[in-house]
Order: sequence, then structure tokens, then C-alpha cells
Amino acid sequence: MTPKKPLCDNNGLARSLRHVAKIDQTPFPADILDLSHDGRGVARRDNGKAVFVAGALPGEKVMAKQTARSRSFDEATTLEVLQRSPDRVEPRCPHFGTCGGCALQHLDETKQILAKQRAADATTAEGALESKAQRRLERLQAEAAKLREWLKEHPHDRKSAKGKPRLSNRTDNESAKMPTDKGVIQGYTGVAAVDEAHQIILEAQAHGTGSEQELLLPVSGAIQPIAREHTVVCADSGYHSEDNLKRLEDKGLEAFIPDRLYRQRDPRYAGQEQHTAKPEALWDKSDKPAEKPKLFQPSDFKVAADQSHCICPAGKRLYRNGGNCNIGGRRAIKFSGAQRDCGRCQKRAQCLRHPQRTPVRQVAIFLGKHAKAAEKATERMKRKIDTERGREMLARRFATVEPVFGNLRCNKGLNRFTLRGRQKVDGQWKLYCLVHNIEKLAHSGYAK
Repeated sequence: MTPKKPLCDNNGLARSLRHVAKIDQTPFPADILDLSHDGRGVARRDNGKAVFVAGALPGEKVMAKQTARSRSFDEATTLEVLQRSPDRVEPRCPHFGTCGGCALQHLDETKQILAKQRAADATTAEGALESKAQRRLERLQAEAAKLREWLKEHPHDRKSAKGKPRLSNRTDNESAKMPTDKGVIQGYTGVAAVDEAHQIILEAQAHGTGSEQELLLPVSGAIQPIAREHTVVCADSGYHSEDNLKRLEDKGLEAFIPDRLYRQRDPRYAGQEQHTAKPEALWDKSDKPAEKPKLFQPSDFKVAADQSHCICPAGKRLYRNGGNCNIGGRRAIKFSGAQRDCGRCQKRAQCLRHPQRTPVRQVAIFLGKHAKAAEKATERMKRKIDTERGREMLARRFATVEPVFGNLRCNKGLNRFTLRGRQKVDGQWKLYCLVHNIEKLAHSGYAK
């Protein structure tokens, strides 16, 4: 037979015509030996090839007609029952054999149960478990192959501001894992600069990082072209860092960015402990892990009047091994215990973080600022925040920024970003901020 030229389908893909062998539809007798799992009778040809005959039961001899063929078996349908099985019954449904919904209505109900149970027993529990394990192995191997391919295309880690690898995933590598009050999530951080006079958003950016300290300089740099001499930058304590404050000073931008402990120094927050000690409003009833015992703090050690030694909570003496140490710009006196005392002390678990490998306890008692220490930008900011003007600026920041984020999250429904990729998420964040600005302009009578 001469092969025909390949044709081309609607998609432009070449396909060739193949010769299809005709099915011999000559009726043939068949002795039914068994029942398949789908309710068809099983017979054998003269050459031993299996034939699945629809409408036939074990023990019957039928006249069948072939309907399909394959390399390993044939399919046929029953034309006439020559020798009837004693288990054959009249089907209840008049549509049996045509609708295809039922396969064994022509078999006695008791024999149906036995046939179905026999088919279920043929699939052993061990075989099902092996098949499940094999499918899982294939899925894991496919995922591992995709991961290896992705790592080949992205050989370098994304670094955080501290130089550590930024945890992410293969689906959206520009996002980052970040801790929230709802647990650790994979996402982006949206930051905005808001004008105090009209609560208009001047700059909006989305970044794949959970560290707010990394975001202050990009946003402040973006608004610097429109800044005036009286422009003041106010941010919450998450943006407070030595590098950020120093860079803002170098740029000439006045800023009020508090540290995380400023409320402990502010008399307006006196007595807040009684509220923070209250249980959560949505009480978590799940079992909590047992709290680790607290270790002895430096305040638990009594320093001698001449500062030559200190006494630990167990009553043992720690000897001074440093009298004018500079630790982070603060003057400190160091004390160290003796091996003979710490080695057999009964309170090692309360005194040492790793009692198995730490031989003795060492304590540093701080005595204020070191004489040789240069003043840091964070220290200048602390003094600035503790002034009356500093506290006023923090209150004004609350009244300016927090309502804007409340409007975006509650009124506009932006509870989460719904896109992937920093460019798309940044566009979505800017779009919501734009809607906020349009609403502000409309309410101010700008559209009239």
C-alpha cells in the first residue's frame, strides 16, 4: 500500500492517514468462563485471545458479535444466549442494556454481591498502598525536577538587608515569608507616605520583604523632590534603625521615628501593663507549650561596693575580669564564675542557657555611656522623641496615617494582595491608593 501524503489540520500540525483494519462482525459462539470487574463476560478465542462480551454471564454459551479490537483483547456484544445460566434473571429496568448505567441487573442479586466482593478482593490492600506510594513518589520526583530546573535558572539567593537569604518559594520568588499577627505568610508589604493636611497618599510602594527598616529610604527618597523646608518625616518604630536615621540626617530631612521602648519612657502610657496582661479577645483554646523557665538576669547578681566581685543567686562569688569595657557604646564591668563553683551548682539550669556545654556564668553590669563612645543617631532620636514636640509629632502621625490604612483595608476591602510578582502587586497597591486619593478629592469639592 502506498502511504498517502501528510495532511495539515486546522492548527497547522502535520498528521498522516493510517490504514485502519476492518473489524470482522461475523457472529461467533463463545463460552463464558468468568466475569470481569465491569460486569462483562470473559471468553477465549481459538487462538487464546481474551474477549470481553457485554450481556453474558459465567457458565453461558452465547452467540456474540465483535465490536472493537486491540492488540491484547477484543470486545463483543451478545446477540443470542444459546445456553442460559441459572443465575440469569429478568432485569427490573426496561432501559437496561441501552442507558449503560447498570451492568449486572441481569444477574441474581446474591450473585451480584459475590461478584462485586470478588472484584474488590482482587485489588489487595497491599497493592493499593503500593500504587499510592508509587504515585506519590512520581509526584515528588516531578516536583524535585522542577525545583532543580528552577535553581539552575536562579542560582543566587535573594539577600536581605542583613545579608541573610530571604526565604521565598518557587511560585513567586519576589515575595517573602513574613511574620504577622495571623502567623507566617508569604506575601508583600505595602508602604505609603501620606500628607498630613489632606491625607493624600504621596507615594505608595510594595516590596517583597517583611522588614520595614528596608522600606524607609526608598519611600523617603521618592518624596524628597516634593519636600519643602518645613517637611517632617514621621514613621512608626518598625522603621527605627541606626542606618536609617543617619541617612536621613545626611539628606537633611527632619524625622521623628521612635524606638520600640519609647512608650515605657512616656508618662502618658503609664499603667498600660494592666491592659497588655489581659488575655486575647479571641481566646485560643488550644494547648499551649509549657513556658521555658526564665534565666537569672544581671539584676539578680549583687555587685560589691568596690566592684571587685559580685554574688550570684546561689551565693557564690563571681570575680571581675573587665573593669572598663566598651559594649555598644556603654561602659560595662564583666564578672566570671569559677569552675569549682559553677560546675557542681544545683542552679545551672536556671543560670546558663546551655548548661551542658557552658562551663561558667559570665555577667556584664552596665554603668552608663562609655567615655570614648561616639553619640549615635539613635541616641539623638531618643532624646528628640522624649521631648514635648516629639510626643506631639507621634500623635499627629497616628491621626494622619492610620485612618488611611483603615480606609483601604476596611472600606475598600484590601485585606490581601491577589496577584503574584512584585510589579503586579505594586500596581494593585498603587491602584487602591489612587482610588483613596480620588475619593479625598471628590469629598473636598475638587470635582465641582
